[in-house]
Order: sequence, then C-alpha cells, then structure tokens
Amino acid sequence: MNTQLLKSTLYHLKSQRILSTINILGTTLAIFLIMIVVMLQQVKTAPFPPESNRDRFLHYNFVSISLGDNKYANAMCSPKLIKELIDPLETPETYTFYIFGTEKAVASVLGNKSTSVSIKGTDHRFWNVFDFDFITGKPFTAGDFDTKNPVAVINHTIAKKLFDSADNAIGKEFWINGNPYKVTGVVNDVTRLANTAYAEIWTVINVPDSNGWDGGYCGDCSATILAKSKNDIPAIWDEVQKLTTQVNKRLEAENYYIENRERPYTQKIYALNSLPNESPDYASHKKKSLLVYLILLIVPAINLLSMTHSRLQQRTAEIAVRRAFGSKKTSIIVQILTENLILTLLQVLLDCY
Repeated sequence: MNTQLLKSTLYHLKSQRILSTINILGTTLAIFLIMIVVMLQQVKTAPFPPESNRDRFLHYNFVSISLGDNKYANAMCSPKLIKELIDPLETPETYTFYIFGTEKAVASVLGNKSTSVSIKGTDHRFWNVFDFDFITGKPFTAGDFDTKNPVAVINHTIAKKLFDSADNAIGKEFWINGNPYKVTGVVNDVTRLANTAYAEIWTVINVPDSNGWDGGYCGDCSATILAKSKNDIPAIWDEVQKLTTQVNKRLEAENYYIENRERPYTQKIYALNSLPNESPDYASHKKKSLLVYLILLIVPAINLLSMTHSRLQQRTAEIAVRRAFGSKKTSIIVQILTENLILTLLQVLLDCY
C-alpha cells in the first residue's frame, strides 16, 4: 500500500466523518454481540478450575422411570441408582455424587456473626474429580463420609465473614441452620460459571436410601464420572448401558424400568440443559447456534454494504472527474477496497480494546 493511496483514503474517511463513525460503531457492535454469544457458549464447556477436567466428565444428573402407558417419573438420582449404575464401573478413574444444585442456609458463629450461604452436600471423592485450590487445611476424608461426620469445607469469603481469616478457620466450629459443623479446609472462591462444583460451603452428603414406588431410584443427587482419558468416554458410556439393561431385567416383574435417555452426558451435551423427560438433541442445538451466528454476521455485512454504497453515491462526481483525467478503474477500486480495509481494522481494534 503506497503512501499517497493511504493519505487519500484517510482524507476521504475524514471528509465523511459521520458516515465513517456510524459504520465503525455499527459494525463493532455487531461483532461485539457475536463475541458475547460465542463466549457464553464456550464458558459452558471450556475447562477452568475447579472444572479443569471437563473434557473427561460424564454427568448422570437425572433418572427417568417408565411406568408403562407412556407415563414417566423424572427426578434426580438416588444413592441406590448410583450404587447400581455408577459404582460398578471399571473403566473410569473415579466418580463422585453430590446434591444437585445448592441449598440456601444460614451459617453462623455462636453468639457473633451469621451470613446467608449456598451449600452443597458431596461425598469424599468430590475433591478428586474437581480441582479446588485449597488455601489452608484439607478436604474431608472417606472416614468422614462413612461416619457422616459434621465437617465442612468453606470458601475464602465465608471464612473471612465468620472467622476474619482463612488461617483462623481450620478446626473451628460453626453452625449451619442451628447444626454444628467443624471446618477442615478453606478453598478459593468458586465462580458460579462452574455450575457443577459451585457452592460456598461443602458438607458431607447425608441422603438415606429409599424404597418408594419408584424402587428407590429417584432422589436428590447427581453423579459426575471422571474418565482416565477422553478416549475412554465411549467405553464408559457402553458400560453404563449394559448395567442399565441388567437392572431393567430385574425390574420387569414390577412393570417399570429405567429409561436411559442416552445418559450419562458429556460436558457438551450436559451444557444444553435438556429437560429430564427428553433426550438431548445436540445436532438440532448446533444448527440453531449456527443460524444465530449467521444472522449476527449478516448484520455487519449489510451495514458495510449500505455504508459503502452511500459513500460511492456521494463520490459519483469525483469518480467521474478522475476517470476523465485518466485514472484507471483498478486504482479507483483499490482505493475503495483500501478504505473498507482500514474501516475493518479500526473496528477490530475497537473490539479488542
């Protein structure tokens, strides 16, 4: 790009400041919207602590019980279901089960401070599946889980609110809804974007088995399986299907069975937030996402086209004079393309800023 051409391009951009500004800001906004949509999709599947192993996760979050005549019961899983479908698996590195979502509660120190908190009940394997950053202390152990000890891991913010610092929290007693707990560890705060691992306080899960009308398979839990390698995911999935088939054979006499609905789900499928009473349709979701991206791309394309057409109409006389004085078509086209290139670069720089 020669200097004279660049100077001429900058001159024309300055001479049409309003059009150039509208063009830059309009296209920048459209590109910004595309970036936001892409980031919102990626944050559901991209690995980051404490969910750094998302590419090796398989989630079993719901169970569907078929009662015949197209009647289904859909709920979270029970410890019994996890014991029969997840615990016998041989291929995974490990697994964990926990209360689905979080529960609101009040945490307090006797006679002093209290604060509203989000609590998640988990087993001892939770800390092997998710990579929390412990500031001090340690997670609760298998022994704590087996004996259902009232111990907890808390985040840094809660430690400061209740004990003024993380170092002061280890081994100290506090109350959750009037029940005493002892702190075993303090971790860095977890973002809500880590929707599986997120909580402010993690306690030992205490969910009793049930033998209700559903055979005791419906409950309040979810499970996350950690594969040794992402290449093991198909083998783990096949194992779960075989175990489900075995369980259903035992349930035939009781006229109900477990509807698998392609569970467990990889992180990509899990991020679709499918309803428990339907199988996820990843192909349809992908098409919808591509359609959204296409629409968002068409907006800046139309904006560029209309602005370029408007500038050309205003410069019809100029182009005619230049042609009369011997300017070549190629030089005029190159200048117009250069102007659009500079505008695009300015838009990209503005988006990056």
